[in-house]
Amino acid sequence: MAPAEPSRVVAEPSRGRGASRRPQAAPEPGRARPPSRAALAARSGGCERDGKRRRLTRPKGDNSVGKKCPAPCKTLIYYKEKQNKTTTKKEMNPTNDDPAFGTIFDWDYLLWEVRLTFLAAGFLIYLGVFLLSHSLSSWISTTYRALHAKEKVFWNMAVTRAVFGLQSCVSGLWALLIDPVFHADKVYSQQKWSWFNCLIAAGFFLLENVAVHVSNIVFRTFDVFLVVHHLLAFGGLAGLVINVESGHYLPLMGMLLEMSTPSTCISWMLLKAGRANTFFWKANQWVMIHLFHCRMILTYHMWWVLIFNWSSVIENLGLLHFIVLFSGLFAVTLILNPYWTYKKTQQLLSPVDWNFESKTTENGKLNGHTDTENHVKEFIKINGGPNEFVEKTMVKERKSMRKEQQRGMAVD
Repeated sequence: MAPAEPSRVVAEPSRGRGASRRPQAAPEPGRARPPSRAALAARSGGCERDGKRRRLTRPKGDNSVGKKCPAPCKTLIYYKEKQNKTTTKKEMNPTNDDPAFGTIFDWDYLLWEVRLTFLAAGFLIYLGVFLLSHSLSSWISTTYRALHAKEKVFWNMAVTRAVFGLQSCVSGLWALLIDPVFHADKVYSQQKWSWFNCLIAAGFFLLENVAVHVSNIVFRTFDVFLVVHHLLAFGGLAGLVINVESGHYLPLMGMLLEMSTPSTCISWMLLKAGRANTFFWKANQWVMIHLFHCRMILTYHMWWVLIFNWSSVIENLGLLHFIVLFSGLFAVTLILNPYWTYKKTQQLLSPVDWNFESKTTENGKLNGHTDTENHVKEFIKINGGPNEFVEKTMVKERKSMRKEQQRGMAVD
């Protein structure tokens, strides 16, 4: 019988000042040695005894400063699990931290009936604004009563867009500058107030599309830029109704692009009223041109968010919704914004209504001055008098103006 092998004693390495140096017995052959307290603490993010103190031992790669941890390890682990659950809950179920508006926005937006109800509410609210504008303008404004039917529709839609522009400015600026949830996450974040505003905006753009297409059919016109703009805008917001997990930051920035609509409404109304030479109209035109430049800067910010979160945005929105968003952003950045900025700048230098064949009104009546005739008068002032070419041009302009007046009277 072989003699028993004497037990070997292995000293554990020092773990700091004041730590115990008791020798430990070597593990039996074939069994793994149990991990030390330091290794367990490093794995779980728990506490490691260091003399009489408890020090927070953080995982590898965390360079934050260590803090005293008076609570045991279980408390810290429970706190971390609770924090993770809170973050997940915020991502899946958006909350509204403002108690003043909590009752207004506190709805279960995951339900189809809630989302469709708010979309219909947005449609009816802005249809009410359209009808209210018609009734008030018919009662107050002589300029409105003298307009053709198509121009009256455009007048009321301009008022409706101006009201929606105010809503878009408030919600878009809140997401861009104030809300901390959207600052932290620009791809997946949602809030209850953003759900409310996006669904109301979807109802507004549904009204826009209905009004544009009905107007095109009735008056036999077609504005390709306006049709494409409204279709893409409605498609981008309708995707939120279908996909409840899509983030709201980029749609809110798209709504903020409507910041120029109040100034556009004021400019067009004053132009039809013959107030284009006033200081107020010119100041409003300057503000509007500046806002169109701000729109360009905002589209660059949207491209920055989209490019640096490309795969996450595609995963979050889905391919079809992403294609609609990408197409709309591409069209607004490279075609619509530059074109509209150019036309509004040109309008400041030559105040004419280019939406309706350059006709302007003064005190509710057509004043007979077209864009060409205004340029002819400036030519006469500069050169000291009319010549044969100028006289022929003015005669043609007056004839075409009479035909337009007769055609308008026939339509009325």
